[in-house]
Amino acid sequence: MNIEKRFIQIKSFLEAHIKLVNSEPLELYPDHLFGNYKLLVQELKTFKKYELLEIENQQIPQRKISSSLSKFLTECWGLYPVPQVHINKNYPLFSKRKVSIKKQHEIERLASFIIDQKPNTILDIGSGAGLLSMQISNQLNCQCTLIDQSSDFQAKGKQIIKRWHSHLGHNIKYINKFFDKNYSNEHGPNQFIIGLHTCGNLSNELIDYHLNFSTSKLVNIPCCYHKLNNSQINLSKFAKNNNPLEFNKYAKDMSAKSYKELSLRDFEHKLKVKNYRYALHLFRYENGDDQFTSLGKTQQKDYGLSFSEYTKKYSPDLNSISNLQLESFINSNKTKEQVLELICLGILRNQLGRLVELYIVLDRVLYLQEANKEVQLHTIFDRNLSPRNLLITSHL
Repeated sequence: MNIEKRFIQIKSFLEAHIKLVNSEPLELYPDHLFGNYKLLVQELKTFKKYELLEIENQQIPQRKISSSLSKFLTECWGLYPVPQVHINKNYPLFSKRKVSIKKQHEIERLASFIIDQKPNTILDIGSGAGLLSMQISNQLNCQCTLIDQSSDFQAKGKQIIKRWHSHLGHNIKYINKFFDKNYSNEHGPNQFIIGLHTCGNLSNELIDYHLNFSTSKLVNIPCCYHKLNNSQINLSKFAKNNNPLEFNKYAKDMSAKSYKELSLRDFEHKLKVKNYRYALHLFRYENGDDQFTSLGKTQQKDYGLSFSEYTKKYSPDLNSISNLQLESFINSNKTKEQVLELICLGILRNQLGRLVELYIVLDRVLYLQEANKEVQLHTIFDRNLSPRNLLITSHL
């Protein structure tokens, strides 16, 4: 894959849709159907539920679609592919006690990739309890230093070793502290640095540490892009010299949640959440409140409430409105039509989330290349289990 070429292609596509990228559909209301999106949304409104789910999951729809919709989806999805990493041998997880299927998959895949390279010493950043390093050390008998801010996670890891895997005790060293690029290099240039789902700017700190101390190899899978500020994006000179994009909170939130394949059940729940949230904002808008305000974190059980109960829980200033008025509003044809428009616009927007993620990660790859590192970008996890699956590897 030509990294510079792909970066420019993704940048150009996102730039053409930057207003949608940086906006929640509700924030755009009532001017949400701008440009070509109006025709695309009108077309999606004719789709059945399972056909909308096909689009949401980046699956080619079985029904005939317009050339405009086909062009948008084909160009967008055509920028997704990243080569799958090659793993010579899979090493099954040696201990699965209380480990989720998702975490089992992640540890088996990443540990197998690392074991094949036979590192002598490992620096595991954001290690949590240390299950990844345990898996590697169990196979290679190598020294692993684990750094994490959470003393609770580390206490759990120590308990796991003491209770079930005492043979690993002499190889696993926990350090409870904040990690940044200036962390002291105790093991010299032969350090093999790993970071599985390092949140936000922690991935950048790993990269700079790798460059500052010329460590032998970096293996990093980033996540939590919503925690980045704009000074932590567009790191490379290449990005800075090519009119870099800026992403706001909405865009970064979208990238951090993108590319997860939904089941029909998950999709139906998502539609109900959107139905209630959008209808509540539409009701407020029609009653003189034209400011988009986030409801904050809701609970799954809230969507078993009636709409009137939900409204009065999250907008107590509307308690004087009768239940009948609220239920009549959400069940009106006008509201159903408006909510469906916003949902369909959101489905189009969701296709851009993976591209925002790729823009951020490809920029990091370019930054490493500019420091004369041999860098590769692959996917490593099954997106159905772990959609944050982009793997950066760098070495001298």
